[in-house]
Amino acid sequence: NLAAGPNRIWFTLPLQKMRDVLVSDFKVTPLDRLVRTPVFGDGWYAQETVPEGTFRWMGDRATVLIAARTPMHHTLSIDFLNTPYAKTVQVVMNGSIVLEHQVLAATRIRIPVELKQDENIVELVPKEGCRRPVDEGLSTDTRCLSFRVHNMSLDAS
Repeated sequence: NLAAGPNRIWFTLPLQKMRDVLVSDFKVTPLDRLVRTPVFGDGWYAQETVPEGTFRWMGDRATVLIAARTPMHHTLSIDFLNTPYAKTVQVVMNGSIVLEHQVLAATRIRIPVELKQDENIVELVPKEGCRRPVDEGLSTDTRCLSFRVHNMSLDAS
């Protein structure tokens, strides 16, 4: 949430699910340092590491929050690792679909975005939804998974 006042501060509460308990890590970042740093919102699982690097699984819808001190043009880059589950991602920016893209292998998508002042909400939506590996006979993992996101960045256009 964005705190009002002359010295605005962005409060980030990333959630990690540990068994059946939600644990939050509290972090405070000055707003002027967050213009280029997307913050994970709802719909993400804890960070994992594989030989290709670190990533987070998405569920059936994942949000990213971006704060901007003034309206501006940027390019949002998202790196996906290959996945056996979802194939098409919709990127929704502040309620409007800005991209629909097939992710068939490790892929980087770059999206020009118009950031409004203060809070911007990016949603990543797998058109095929998410699937549970346990239902596919692939593992005992009961999470509902769609895409593996390796990196996300925001660059000035």
